[in-house]
Amino acid sequence: MLVGSVQRRDRSVALWIFLAMLALYVAMGRGHFLGTDEIGVYQQARSLWERGDLAVGEINNTFPGRDGRWYSQYGVAQSLLALPLYAAGTLAERVLPGPFRAALAGPSIGGEPSRWGGDVPIFFVSLFGAFVSAALCAVFYGLSRRLGAAPRGAALAALLLGTTTHVFAQATTFLQHPLEALLLLGAFGLLMEDAREASRRRRACAGVLLGLALNARVAAWVALPALLGYAAVVAYRRSRRDLGRAAAEILPMLLALVPFVLVWGVVGWWKFGAFPPRFNNEGFSSPLLLGLSGYLLSPGLAVWIYSPLLLLAAWPLGSWWRRSRLEVLCVLAIALSYLLCFSKYTAWHGLWSAFGPRYLLAVVPLLLLPLGVWLGEARRSALLAVVPLALAGLLMQVMGAAVNFAYVYHAWRWPEFRPEYGFLFVPEISPPVAFWKSLWSGQHIDLWLFNAWRDAGPGYALALGLPLLLLVVLSLWRVRWLAWGTPRPDQAILPR
Repeated sequence: MLVGSVQRRDRSVALWIFLAMLALYVAMGRGHFLGTDEIGVYQQARSLWERGDLAVGEINNTFPGRDGRWYSQYGVAQSLLALPLYAAGTLAERVLPGPFRAALAGPSIGGEPSRWGGDVPIFFVSLFGAFVSAALCAVFYGLSRRLGAAPRGAALAALLLGTTTHVFAQATTFLQHPLEALLLLGAFGLLMEDAREASRRRRACAGVLLGLALNARVAAWVALPALLGYAAVVAYRRSRRDLGRAAAEILPMLLALVPFVLVWGVVGWWKFGAFPPRFNNEGFSSPLLLGLSGYLLSPGLAVWIYSPLLLLAAWPLGSWWRRSRLEVLCVLAIALSYLLCFSKYTAWHGLWSAFGPRYLLAVVPLLLLPLGVWLGEARRSALLAVVPLALAGLLMQVMGAAVNFAYVYHAWRWPEFRPEYGFLFVPEISPPVAFWKSLWSGQHIDLWLFNAWRDAGPGYALALGLPLLLLVVLSLWRVRWLAWGTPRPDQAILPR
């Protein structure tokens, strides 16, 4: 009876965390796209809804297909999942009064086929990252509880993940990285629960999530060796070192992957008449040390600058290591795989599509997963370190969400810098400094509510923005009331 009560309350906390983050991300969105990576995925969704095919216009990262039309290099999963938002946008465009349509559509940016903003369907589809990132925070809370975190520690960790790491800035884009992070975290969580209590269904669902990740962003399979290795070791131990039984245990996961691999191949053949599908030719020719120094040491792109709580990750991971070394090894293997892979990637910087090291977003929730447990175990002096790091991370993310990257890089003439991308290593002209100066001066601010206030009028902006603000406040109050009133951590759903 107690366990059932705890589970119901945990589901309620997760729901309110989702609503709080969703309202925050929607309010801080820009309502349009920043780059052609987003447009390529959006055009696929639009083509699927309006014509039932995947043909798009000729833009960056598109290629002529076998039928002579142009196709995007990106997978279909996010385009398919965004269809309900596109449908809602087309409906809203028909039924909303003119001023509200103008407030949501925002300024017209670009022209077909590379249209970045100016209509209501684009606004609705641009909210996809908000929904996915809010779900990421809710799943993070649930997994923190499974690790044994107290409700308050798990809730605080989830809110810190959503507001002080570059989950926040990415939530305001239509890039595929938030979906990649959610699917990988979900797959790891299912396998972690399977390690505690064997379940073919969980292993099969983990395979489904990895298959979806392949069709959303093929780079997500960088994590596959570590996850398969983790599942294989668990199965080998559980079968008492019987290789045959261990192979049979991980078979449901592999079988669940097969249809998604086939879909990925079929879609590629449908577009380009080729297997594997066509991709741009950027390759992996970058010097490894350049990428490593960029991701770990540069003032313009170091991952810990954009997600400062990662500086504390060694302590929560150390605490987790003492309880379950295999899970920590899996997380570290995934993080190292991403770091090495994208350090070698020719376009390792991920510019010009987003603020911060977007290619490493997927590993941030995994590295911070034991934070909720650590918050309940650490001494007060150690917890004091969380406050300045969280505030620094929040400021970085507010800058990334509020200021338009495209406007800043043109204003600071980064494309003309030599050596190319060298500005990432020059502190006084690096993105954090440029964004801070832009935010402080009020330049290049690009929020849909800000634009609606200016273009449609304060009344319409308030009518749209106040409900979001109230939802944030109500949701945080409910999280505070529920999480701080739940049973002690020794009454968690699963044993620590």
